[in-house]
Amino acid sequence: MASKKEKAKKPRPEELAFLLNFARGRLRLGELHLREAELLIKRNDTPNACAHAAYYAMHHCAAAALYLEGKTGKSGMVVESHEHVLQHYAKLVEGEIAPLSETAEWLNQARALRVKADYGMVNGGATREDAHESWVNAVTFFKLFHERWTLDMPADEMENLSLTHKLKKQTKE
Repeated sequence: MASKKEKAKKPRPEELAFLLNFARGRLRLGELHLREAELLIKRNDTPNACAHAAYYAMHHCAAAALYLEGKTGKSGMVVESHEHVLQHYAKLVEGEIAPLSETAEWLNQARALRVKADYGMVNGGATREDAHESWVNAVTFFKLFHERWTLDMPADEMENLSLTHKLKKQTKE
């Protein structure tokens, strides 16, 4: 017989609805940051802002994945800190096949670059190359998220995200 600690707590329907709504909200925030990163990378003169936006796109996307998996931490509350999102997300994708298993490392690299961009500008900040790599990783992060998890998002809503549409076209070619 399993002890109380060993028994998995099954979320109630209202908890599932709460987590699903949180996941949708975080994914929308991530999409906003992804669009910002897309605009900033095209400018080619704002690598710090692009690195910042690319990181937050991945951070919110990772948080959405955690909510969809019911990963709410010991307190039963939604994981919020950057460090905890990274730790829990890394555990979540640890057993997945590449490239999904690599997304935790991309998130970690993007976080380090975001810190450099936000606080290390006196010493140089982010380079254009670093920002471009972070943006590419963010775009791929979203693509992999949508391949692995679903929020039952209507197709027309997905088509409004220009990067998703571009990724679908690239995949077919």
